[in-house]
Amino acid sequence: MSHAEPDVRRITPRASDWVSVPFAGGAFDTGSRAATPLVEGVIRTSYDMLFVTLTGGARHLEVRTDCGHRFQGPEIMGAVSFVPAGCERRFVLHDVRSRWASISLPAGLSARLWLETRSRPGHAFTNERHPFVLAAVAECARLHRLDGGFEPAYAESMAAAIVQYLGRRNGHSPDGRSVRGLTDQQMRVVRDYVQAHLDVPITASALAAAAGVSTGHFFRAFRATAGMTPLAYIQQSRVGRAAEMIAREGASVTEAALGVGFSNLGHFTRVFARMTGVLPSRYRDSCGTEFPVQQRDAGGTRQD
Repeated sequence: MSHAEPDVRRITPRASDWVSVPFAGGAFDTGSRAATPLVEGVIRTSYDMLFVTLTGGARHLEVRTDCGHRFQGPEIMGAVSFVPAGCERRFVLHDVRSRWASISLPAGLSARLWLETRSRPGHAFTNERHPFVLAAVAECARLHRLDGGFEPAYAESMAAAIVQYLGRRNGHSPDGRSVRGLTDQQMRVVRDYVQAHLDVPITASALAAAAGVSTGHFFRAFRATAGMTPLAYIQQSRVGRAAEMIAREGASVTEAALGVGFSNLGHFTRVFARMTGVLPSRYRDSCGTEFPVQQRDAGGTRQD
């Protein structure tokens, strides 16, 4: 019986301030290097990986993979590199100064979405220009700097969008048929799940499992039914419940934030203000007034 080779991610010297933020089946990593004359490494994982040079770069980069990809040249700011699952990538960087980020794409999500686009995972590539991928990964890095993390559903949404992009990059796209939405029963299950788990992280994959569909289909079906992304609905539900806690239960802003799953008060304040147009502290000061957001349920109808 054959066994899959263990994952390897060995890089010398290791980047400073390297942090990893896991989400359902994947992870977001980021770090930086001050001026470093030589960096060597080998990476082989059971999931697809994207690497983005956010700032800086290297004078020279050499890459060899066991799936046949080769690259030699400068590493440039904004460059995107990709390594498919199971493909070993060996690299050497000369004269490095950079900030980088990587995103590990959930294996199940990648497989399902590439299957749905009638494509196979792309071959490895190095230092290509992909503004969409750069923007998505850079936004993850920005939110991590601001809040020390992000909603699991946010990372999943970004990963799903990137996988769709990579599928189209290979010249394959969905067949153009309209997306079948979720049934009323599926939507009730999703709403009940969200309401029961507002105080803990909620992943889109968990919602998809509750609805009995694949994660890839769930993103599109939910939006077709609800008119919003799963992340937007989760955040709307959290803010709505937080507002109730403040106005009806006399909770402090901190208590409300923790009660709906926000461990970072600054993150909660930004999300609350973006969705309501008012800071939570000001909302609490006027807690006798009606909640200013026109709440919509996940079926798109007003809740008056």
